[in-house]
Amino acid sequence: MFRQANKNNCLNTIQGDASNVEFMSNFIKTNKINKAYFSFSLHQIIEDKQKQKEYIESLFNCGIEKILLITTTTEDFNENLITKYIKKSRKIDEKRFQNTKELFSNFNVTDLVTLKIYSKSRKDELFMKIRNKYISTLQLLTNVEIEKLIKNIDDDFNGDFVVYPDFYTYVTINKQINESRCCF
Repeated sequence: MFRQANKNNCLNTIQGDASNVEFMSNFIKTNKINKAYFSFSLHQIIEDKQKQKEYIESLFNCGIEKILLITTTTEDFNENLITKYIKKSRKIDEKRFQNTKELFSNFNVTDLVTLKIYSKSRKDELFMKIRNKYISTLQLLTNVEIEKLIKNIDDDFNGDFVVYPDFYTYVTINKQINESRCCF
């Protein structure tokens, strides 16, 4: 889904497949879009980190000048409940998420800020969200692994509540000045 601000600062929403190269190229050129925003979605559009880099470069080659990427980095996995308890999920996500060094080496990063926000949830509510696989990492795990995750959390946290960190890494990526390749 894409949102575009019009002259009255209202957002128009256009739905389409962001991984479809032809659609993206036409959409960017037709609407003269020069900025893009990904909120915890780049790893879902393109899972392979090298292909993410190529995808971002293709966006820049179509006319995008600046990208705001909201993501998490692999450095945050040590405190993440899922990757802490289910080692397989860490291996999966290390293939899908960039670490800070990769972000700086792959892209023209001008800003990078990571926020850690602690959430407090009732165990039963959190366990329901986990069973419903509310984030993409959980969707890649088996039901047996989901139940193991829930058991580990339940065993490690006394009482009815769990306090856990969420990580938000805000990355501003600008177009490289010397790029001159054709779009997609």
